[in-house]
Amino acid sequence: MRKMLTVLVAGLVAFATANAQNLVPNGNFESWDDPNTPTGWTYESGVTFDQESGTVYQGTYSAKVTLTTQNQSNTDTESDFFAVTAGQDYEFSFWVLDNDPAGNARLVVRWYDASQNYLSANYGAYSSDDPNWQKVSGTYTAPSNAAYAKFCFRFYDVSGNWDGDAVFYIDSVVAVAATPSIDTVSIYEIQGQTTSSPYEGGKVCTYGIVTGVYGSGFFMEERPGGAWHGIYVYTAGAPTVNVGDSLEVVADVQEYNGLTELSNPSINVLATGLTPPGPTTITLANFVEDYEGVFVKVENVWVADENLGYGEWLLSDGNNTGRVDDMGSYTYVPTLDDYLAFVQGPLTYTYGNYKLEPRDDADISVTNYAPDTAGHSEGSDPTHGVIVSFTWNDPDGNIVDDSLYYRVDAGIWQAVYHDSITNTTRGGGTYWYTIPPQTSGTTLEYYGIAIDDQGSRNVTDTYTTTPVAVAEAGAGSALRVALRSAVVRNHLEVAFSLPRTGEVSVALYNAAGQRVQTLWHGTLPAGEHVQRMPVNLNAGVYFLAAKVDGRTVATHRLVIVR
Repeated sequence: MRKMLTVLVAGLVAFATANAQNLVPNGNFESWDDPNTPTGWTYESGVTFDQESGTVYQGTYSAKVTLTTQNQSNTDTESDFFAVTAGQDYEFSFWVLDNDPAGNARLVVRWYDASQNYLSANYGAYSSDDPNWQKVSGTYTAPSNAAYAKFCFRFYDVSGNWDGDAVFYIDSVVAVAATPSIDTVSIYEIQGQTTSSPYEGGKVCTYGIVTGVYGSGFFMEERPGGAWHGIYVYTAGAPTVNVGDSLEVVADVQEYNGLTELSNPSINVLATGLTPPGPTTITLANFVEDYEGVFVKVENVWVADENLGYGEWLLSDGNNTGRVDDMGSYTYVPTLDDYLAFVQGPLTYTYGNYKLEPRDDADISVTNYAPDTAGHSEGSDPTHGVIVSFTWNDPDGNIVDDSLYYRVDAGIWQAVYHDSITNTTRGGGTYWYTIPPQTSGTTLEYYGIAIDDQGSRNVTDTYTTTPVAVAEAGAGSALRVALRSAVVRNHLEVAFSLPRTGEVSVALYNAAGQRVQTLWHGTLPAGEHVQRMPVNLNAGVYFLAAKVDGRTVATHRLVIVR
């Protein structure tokens, strides 16, 4: 396939050269002032011109040139002035039929300044004796102060005896601006797996499928897609291509403010309606050079800053951030903390940052997710009752309300609020609940509910368990204990509500059920109480148990982190 494409481009270059403007006045010798004077040409003595129609390379006429001088080794013929551009390469050529050993012809180019003063000359190849037409050519660069040139022939005496029988036929004299050499390369090769393209400053031919169209250019990508396989094509005006078009692009390679791009493109649409490569799913950490120009997608992100200026906004995934820009035509207005199931588009680079460029609203997915349950645990012992945890996640918001509902022996459902939250993350964490101790032999059922800030809810499965034998709850069973804060400076705050005056004892137990420390013991009146108690504990899991009048009436799970 690559070999076939190379032939195609070679044909393209040849076609461009053949159809470039010939700068030489009357270079084909089709116009004559008279049968011996081709229009636009002058020649020295010692040579004569005749309008020839029998022996031509192309067209109707050629110039038959006869050497007649007996006393000089060469004689010159030159065209009228034609304009050139300083520093530009030009291809010069003519076709000659030289089947006479008495002489040969040579290509000469003379350069002139803006006042048509002579500057310098280039001397090219000679013709050789051949019964067939031959092309004599050379490529030369116009000097830095050149404004005009003349195409010249210098005819030489080979035998040293010009006797009027050295004859040439000249046709198709051409001077054209040289076509830069064009390499056929892949987008992967243009990107070069580095920050600057190895083809920077050159002209290339490459192929790809359009992935995104914008106001002044488009992105295209080659199969199979992915890292280093995409590129931006700058068209200056509105592109005339569509997503899914398969293209051949001949263009200049440049680095524009750090972005590798193709500019001044010549575009040939090979097919339409194709499925573009991608999107390639990456993380925000992959907003790097490898994916410049590639059609990419990031998932499960949220808006961390809705206005960075200049139409840009910031995404976060909790670990990394990445910018989104507004080259496309989407109508979505970013709002702080909006959760987005995905954002996709080509990745570009401007003003020192990589940026995702959604094409339209279909490239941004705003979804309302309900909380989900990612984990569940249950434990019980004679002292603490049943300790339950649910790990809640809410990817597009925060949990604002939660409860655990339980019933005993198919009785009335009752609710308890969480005691504490551990492993807290954005939109969730592990919520711990304590179901009060029950008498032995009962059947306990329970389930959890979480509600997010968008009103969506999740209800877990119903779990059934038989608690281990525990002491019966006493009259103080209405007592509630809840941890207000973590251990601070070796003190712990505990808050509880006492429905009546009673003897209250609050103690800490380790995970094995062994008492570690009594935090409070004394008689308290009915009402709300907050006790600040000194503790000195190693890191680990503990249980806080409250007794009223000697009976355990409430428990709470406590995690100490050092």
